[in-house]
Amino acid sequence: MARPVAELFRGQTLVTSGFSGTVQRLPIIAPGAPRPDPQAQEYRFIDLDGASTTLTALPWPGFGPNAQELDLRPYDEILARDVGQIFGLAIDTDATAPNLYLAATSAYGLPIVGPDADGDRLPDRLHRGKPGAEWMEGLFGPEGGPGTIWRVDGLTGQISRFADLRLDGVENAGPGLGNLVWDDTDIVHVSDLETGMIIRLDRNGTVLESFDHGVDGRTAMGLPELRFDPAGRMDRTRADFDADAPESWGFAAAERRVWGLAVHGGRLFYGVARGLTDRPEVWSLGLDPRTGAYLRDPRWEITLPDDALPFEISDIAFSQGGLMLLAQRSARWGSFDHVDFAEPQRAGVFGYAMLPLAEQTPANRWQSVPVRFDVGFAGTGDNANGGLALGPGIDATGQPVPGACHGALWTTGESLRHSALHALALAPGGHALVDGLQVQPLIFDRRLNSPPWASFFVDYDARYPDTPEAAHIGDVEVLGCRGEPSDGPEVWLPPPPDRPLCEQDPRYCPPPPPRVCAEVQSRLRCDPSTGQTSIQVAYGLSLPAGFDQVAVTDPSGTLPGLPQFHPTQPPFTVLLGALAAGQTGVLQLCAYDGLDAASGKPYDCCTITLPWQAPATQCQQEAN
Repeated sequence: MARPVAELFRGQTLVTSGFSGTVQRLPIIAPGAPRPDPQAQEYRFIDLDGASTTLTALPWPGFGPNAQELDLRPYDEILARDVGQIFGLAIDTDATAPNLYLAATSAYGLPIVGPDADGDRLPDRLHRGKPGAEWMEGLFGPEGGPGTIWRVDGLTGQISRFADLRLDGVENAGPGLGNLVWDDTDIVHVSDLETGMIIRLDRNGTVLESFDHGVDGRTAMGLPELRFDPAGRMDRTRADFDADAPESWGFAAAERRVWGLAVHGGRLFYGVARGLTDRPEVWSLGLDPRTGAYLRDPRWEITLPDDALPFEISDIAFSQGGLMLLAQRSARWGSFDHVDFAEPQRAGVFGYAMLPLAEQTPANRWQSVPVRFDVGFAGTGDNANGGLALGPGIDATGQPVPGACHGALWTTGESLRHSALHALALAPGGHALVDGLQVQPLIFDRRLNSPPWASFFVDYDARYPDTPEAAHIGDVEVLGCRGEPSDGPEVWLPPPPDRPLCEQDPRYCPPPPPRVCAEVQSRLRCDPSTGQTSIQVAYGLSLPAGFDQVAVTDPSGTLPGLPQFHPTQPPFTVLLGALAAGQTGVLQLCAYDGLDAASGKPYDCCTITLPWQAPATQCQQEAN
């Protein structure tokens, strides 16, 4: 479908890939037939009008990073109906009007459908392969497939197929592509998750050559070769393909599987799922400075530390000072309901600084212990979704730092502002379940920015789910300081670990928690005689003198019998009614002096917001 003709980039821009979302397609049923559940998973399909890639103007909010969500909306969206689902992104920044390249992916699952067998005029969603099975519409784009790279023209914004990758004439069967990187020799490199190959293409999409890490990379380090086995190709029309089991999707063996890519210092760096050990690694390959051809001199660079989880390195970037940044994407999950595409809140972001020249050896060029970066507030700060990029630096007033073209670290992640511990302090700054982007000054690693108060957050699609979702965001690229002078190579120095960031600059201190005028204790109770749930509430001893009454209200206006009025002491009970399992809500409590209120004049009120959540097991009425 043609898009409005317009130049693609409008100045400094964030490009983000992510899952386009789903829609419920209601079946057509015969008169008198039982009505199916309209929310059933078998009626859940990819949203063709959802965004697979967004373009957003780079923000300069005018105030320093303070864990706030920035209310940014894309100025352009690339839709699933036009390109399918996307992970890998690349921009040919050397072009006058840069073009955008998008790689097909299985990162958000491989849903399949069969012909309508039940007469409801909808494709039948399938768990397992069978003859006639097809990819769900919106997975790989019109006339595209798992090996397709799309090109969005920088001058007109129009979309075309740039390449359809094949090995020995056979197209990718389903695992799709890993990531892309553009080289300044008019070359794009792409990793293939099915074959394990790295493929080099020219500006016209013509394949020039490929590199086989499983053979040439491994043998260069004395490891036994591991060739691609075409007998392991998946087939969605066979019963051994299981849409809920990624181990049946035909990925290359971990020892030859390559995902993240970056070009730096005349070499192509690439992430290997498993190499010299059973840990994810980074290797590199020399590039001809004139043609960009592979020099066939692979070498091992680093192995992730033992305390890092063994998840693949899906993106790599380098700062101007040579800091190598790595993003993980956690283990794939099958997701028939399109909720969790990977193991949630487990993937990290690392930085490796190069050793001084005098300390380097042929076998070791990097510091052995990486720095780490908190992504999001949830859990241990390992909420990365596998994408990272560097953009113009941002200072404590929210303005760009002149010349610091790689001064800010952008990462993709999930549940970025979700934290039970810091919920009160975070609440005024935006939504909790932000799935999208985090940005922070590059030098603020975990030792200075944990949890990441000195950060901003941007949601991908403003959906804000009621419960956490996993791995719905993909990659990020930043079109930043094009054509602008730089102050020269940055000098990346690990910041001193004994000086918290807040002590160095008070503007980076986390906001104080909201003042609480009193403490309350609460407990939910189920009455089996009625099937109703109530909440017992008791105020602590910190209430102001004379505050003997409390008004209880429901801000949502959905609970029965509210408002209610109770004495603050002893504990009082509020009936919540019949609740669904896991239902959430809040009560608003206003404690006050009854004599002051009776005077008819304005009176003080000690206000407390009390969140509640019904148990996972629904309160049931016992049979008589």
